[in-house]
This record gives sequence, structure tokens and C-alpha cells, in this order.
Amino acid sequence: MNIAINIEKAVLCSILFNPEEFEKTKKILKADDFSSSAHQKIFEVMQKLYDEEIPIVEDFISKRLNNSKINDVLIDILSANPISNTLAYAKEIKKDSLTRQIQQLSSKLQHQFDIKIIDKISELKNELENLKLIKELKSIDELTYLFEKYDLNFSEVENVKFEYLIDNLLVKNEVTMLAARSGVGKSLTTFAFANMILSNSKVSKVIYLDGDNGLSTIKERKVHVVKKRHGEKLVYMQGKKTSEFIEVIKNLEKTNLKDNLVVFDSIKNFMQGGDRDKNRDVSRIMEILKTLRNNGATVIFLHHSNKPSKDIDELMYAGSSAWEEDSTNAFILKNNKDKKAFIFVPIKMRSGDLKEIAFTYCEYSHTLNQINLDIAKETNEELEIKNEIIDFISNSRNEPNYSEILNHLMNNGYPKMKSNDVLKNGKDKYWYIKKLKQFNKTVFFLMNEKEHCKQPIEIVFENKLPNAS
Repeated sequence: MNIAINIEKAVLCSILFNPEEFEKTKKILKADDFSSSAHQKIFEVMQKLYDEEIPIVEDFISKRLNNSKINDVLIDILSANPISNTLAYAKEIKKDSLTRQIQQLSSKLQHQFDIKIIDKISELKNELENLKLIKELKSIDELTYLFEKYDLNFSEVENVKFEYLIDNLLVKNEVTMLAARSGVGKSLTTFAFANMILSNSKVSKVIYLDGDNGLSTIKERKVHVVKKRHGEKLVYMQGKKTSEFIEVIKNLEKTNLKDNLVVFDSIKNFMQGGDRDKNRDVSRIMEILKTLRNNGATVIFLHHSNKPSKDIDELMYAGSSAWEEDSTNAFILKNNKDKKAFIFVPIKMRSGDLKEIAFTYCEYSHTLNQINLDIAKETNEELEIKNEIIDFISNSRNEPNYSEILNHLMNNGYPKMKSNDVLKNGKDKYWYIKKLKQFNKTVFFLMNEKEHCKQPIEIVFENKLPNAS
């Protein structure tokens, strides 16, 4: 009992020396939680003074008590030592109070069965359990030192230079995901990007970790020729043991990687037994990529997409949503074999002005040439339909309308849906429409009849390198 009394004295003493402590204790304690009747009366007076916005000090308490014996207890309380963690002591008092109440009710229950008593005991036990969850919160001012340590440095941000490694596609010092089906050209295009980036001195070093491709594929793509050209600026690890890849990655996590490009081809080879469908496993490898990014690196990781159920437009990366969530930017890579074009479609754009963009591969220089997107997407069948439309419009005696063109195409064996798509997509690119008020009908004209309009032409950015072989 002496221990409980001493705890009660310590709490009351702390309130008298620092009345702000009453704010903490009143949320937990009531007057009857104290085991001493004198302490109950003192706390009760403290509550009344608080409610009346009167200072909780010895003089006001003594005047309200008007009892010499309790005043003697008050003097005894003042002689105790104030404590720093008042809330912990208050919780102990509440714990003892709840335990006493449970014991008293349990004793009554032995003599008579009463459902109300059972409910009350259950309520007290829940309150006792919840007592563990009550914690003393810090003042926000106590975190000033922490905020000063980690707060955003606005002047540092102002000095950050935004830079593309490949315009509208690869942003420097970010994590980019490139996803595609097997055999579409992820490795081919990514290595070409790496070659171009090095050749244009956009980075000082490329570290290409290739866990997918065999030596015969590497020889066919002339990776060794590019490696010979760039020397130590291109580090290319191929088909190594998992332990060797891990050793390199662990060292990269401890290295300043400013102006370095790190490529993971493909990311499934670096999961160390993890499951690509589980957020926890994916987040673990993505944390590594973000660490490399924070160390200054630009990171590209190649990933596989699911097989579409209907058409290529349904392509999406395989596995957990964490792949996309933890990337800065993400693209799906498509391949139009008719035009030998690689089309990058952005599916996540957090940094940079990303756009759908298309390239053809130049085997001579191991680079990519950007081409017009409409041309890149066009299939041989669509090209035939487009030329058929142009020929029909140019040879028609009068400007044809939509139905006349569509019927002509269908009579020549072209499918209705595809013909309709080409007609719609070619509007204002190859032909335009005009409504004739005189006959109240809409007719088609070729774009070259308007002097200020031209058909789109192929846009090529040459990236040929000297001494390529």
C-alpha cells in the first residue's frame, strides 16, 4: 500500500509544482481512482479549480478543503519530489483502481449471479487492456532539431538541373521501367540507348547487368564491338552467378553514382528468390534501385509484360503493382514488325514531359533513329488502305463522301472496321473533310490541295558513330 500511496503523492506533487500536468492526468484519472480518501478529495478540488479556470495552487486548494487533517496531507504531498513522467505514474494509479474494482465485483459475483456485474467486469477489463495504448505525446516544438536535420533544403532544390538522357523518354537520375513481351526488343533498344547516351557524353559510365542474354545473342548484336569502343566507360556483366551480381550491387549501394547509368536486364534475375507478384518482395528490390538513384545514378530496369487476351493494346507489366508504384516513370514497349519500329508508350509519368515515341534500329551504328509516330504505328494493310483512299479521292470526278469511300474499300476486299479506323486516323493528316452547304453533304479533299498543309514525313535523328563495325 505504501508504494501505491507514494505514487499518488508523486502525481499530486507534480501537479502542484506544474499545474499543466493536470491536463495529462485528468484524461486518465478520476478522484475515486486514488486509494487514499484524502488524495481523492485533493484531486477533486483540483478538478473543480481547473473547471473554474482558477490556478491549481496550494492556497486555493487549502481554502476549498477547509480541513486540517487533509491540509496536513497536502503539506506532506508538497514535501515529495515532483516527477518528470507523470503520465506513467497516473497509468499505474488507474491500473490499481481498475484491478480493485474488478476484484470487488468478482467477489460479489461469487455470492450472486448478475449479468450486469459480468458486463461491468468485462468493461473494466477492456479499459485495463486499453490503458497500455495510452502514450504521452511530445510537443511539436521538441522535434525542431529533427526537422532542421531533415527538412527540404529549398536552395538545393533550386540548383537541381532537370535533364533528359533521351528526350521525352529517359530522365536523368530517376528510376524508369521498360516492360514488354519476350522477343519484342527490350534489350536491343535499351543497349542502343546506353550506347547513344555514352557516345553523347550524357553520362560518364554505363553499368549494364545482363542476366537474360547468352553469349551468342550478345555476339549477334555486336555488344562486344560497342564494349571495345567505349572501354572502361561501359561495364557489361553477362550471365554471371547470382552471388557475383549481388556482390556488385551491394558495392554500388555504397558508391557515389553521379553521372552513371545502371541497367538491370531483366529485373527478375535480381530478386534473389523473391516473387514478382508479391508487393513485399518487389518493394525489397525496388528499395535497392531507389538507393542507387539516391546515390546519383540513373536506373533503367527491364521487365516482362503479360500476354494480351485480345490485342497488343492490352499489354501491361507482369506481377505486383509495386513495380509501377516505386518507379518514377514507366513505359510499355511495342513492336510494329511491318515498319521495324519500336514504340514506347508511357504508362506512368511522374517526372518529365514524357510522350509516346517511336524509333527504328540502326544495326550499323547500334543506335536508334526517332521516326514519326503515325508512320511507326502504320501496318502494311493500313498503308494499302491509306493509299487506296488517296487514289480514290484523287481520281473521283466529284469529291466523294464517307459512304462512297467506305463502299469502295469494302468492294476491294478491305475490312470495314479497319477501313473506318484509317479514314478516321487520316483526317487532317492526309485528307480533310468539308461540309457543302449547297448539297448539304460532307465530302473529302486531299491535304495537298491546301497549300499550308503537308503530309507527315519521317523524322530521323542520326546517331551514327565513327568506326562502327
